[in-house]
Amino acid sequence: TWRRRLGAEEISFDVIKALRSRRTTLRVGTGEVELLEPDGTGIVEHELVRRGRSHVFGAGATSLDMPGLASNAINGGAQHIKEGDQDFIRIEIEGSPVHFVISPLRDVKPAGKLDFLYEVTLLVADQSAAVNQISRVFGLNRENFVAITSELFGYSGVLTLFSPDRLDRFEVITPTDASKTMGRYCAREGVSFYMAYAESRDVGGIERSARADG
Repeated sequence: TWRRRLGAEEISFDVIKALRSRRTTLRVGTGEVELLEPDGTGIVEHELVRRGRSHVFGAGATSLDMPGLASNAINGGAQHIKEGDQDFIRIEIEGSPVHFVISPLRDVKPAGKLDFLYEVTLLVADQSAAVNQISRVFGLNRENFVAITSELFGYSGVLTLFSPDRLDRFEVITPTDASKTMGRYCAREGVSFYMAYAESRDVGGIERSARADG
């Protein structure tokens, strides 16, 4: 599906021992998407059973200071596992596990119909507390954050911009209208990642691919 709709390229297949997971990594735009499936009893299998369906398991970001970020996360109360050149970080928000994977920054040859990924949306009941926790764990500068609201989609939230001159951020959202799609999803799934954002110069081509898939 990722290949067909977005022109993603499969670049590797491996195993993440710490997560007991098989991983297929796709390149799309200048980013990567990791598809995980259980490889025995472990975190990935547990989350699939807990949620009862496929879902966005974790949010990915890069760092220029991997040891410093990991140390800050641990001091901020996060669980941390290092495997290979990645840091797997888990925090508890409102009693639910929220997963992140941090990778070293590197040049990536663009692929497919996307230009770049820049945001993932996290749904919570108490956005203020969640934003405080995320900014503490990742050492983010709150002066860069932007408050947002939408009557159309029924939410209020905060964009935790990593820097003032780039789009990269976690979007932390509290639905305000239980009848809207986001509100219904949050009522069903609880604290969870909802969707990801990307920019593309070929939105029309992506739309045609999606329609061709029904």
